Amino acid sequence: MNRQQRRKARKSAPPAAASLARASELVARGRLAEARRLLERLLATDPDDAGAHHMIGLVHLRQGRREAAIAALRRAVEIAPDDPAPRVNLGLAQIDAGDTEAAAETLRQAIDRAPDFAPALYNLALVERGLGNGEATEGLLRRAIAARPDYAKAHFELGLALRERGSLGAALDAFESALDADDGDADAAFNAAITAQDLYRFDRARAHYETTLGLRPDHAEAALNLGFCLQELGRFDDAIDGYRRALAQDRTLYARVIKTLATASRGSYWLRPSALRRALLG
Repeated sequence: MNRQQRRKARKSAPPAAASLARASELVARGRLAEARRLLERLLATDPDDAGAHHMIGLVHLRQGRREAAIAALRRAVEIAPDDPAPRVNLGLAQIDAGDTEAAAETLRQAIDRAPDFAPALYNLALVERGLGNGEATEGLLRRAIAARPDYAKAHFELGLALRERGSLGAALDAFESALDADDGDADAAFNAAITAQDLYRFDRARAHYETTLGLRPDHAEAALNLGFCLQELGRFDDAIDGYRRALAQDRTLYARVIKTLATASRGSYWLRPSALRRALLG
């Protein structure tokens, strides 16, 4: 929708809806003070507008005004108790304030009212993970994914949870599902790569490291590990190029490069140490 279409839409909408739409645009542009003033004017006219309380609560939260954010979001929940979105954001505000117990209860209430609301399931999973409840974390993330199969963040967090308990094959599948949902997620690509490497699936790891470096060319760890995988695949000259790329980003990795060259199961380098150093560092 272009600017002219948005302007027409606001003119044809009821005044409160138009104000909320304008406030949402201002928030998206980072113009929080303007959005807050507009929402305050709207609430002065209609103190029971749940949408305005919800949005101003988010503005307060982004401005670091935790108490004001929690108060506004609580009011939104009171006015619209069956809408799970304000409860989820209230839970996030409570997490930001360090009240994990209250946040968990708020998120559970959101799920009670909307069992398939993926953001509530996802954020409660993060709370449970922080509490060390791995089984609950995994179950909630799977429910979030069932409700929203393209939920990239849920796939990624499920991968982390599965990796933590040693289920590397399932973790790799989860990280790759995160990439299917969001092919610009460098963290998912890197975690898929290191998981594939741990499974000795070096060609698959190589592909994911290359994706990582395409998204984040300065990722020295990915370049180092790419070199290792290429070496394990017998592509020794390409491996040296990978090590050079890592060292161009971080020369303190030199000792790790030498160790990798010495411990990889394939490949060897015949140069003397001084010549090897020149070959790697230029």
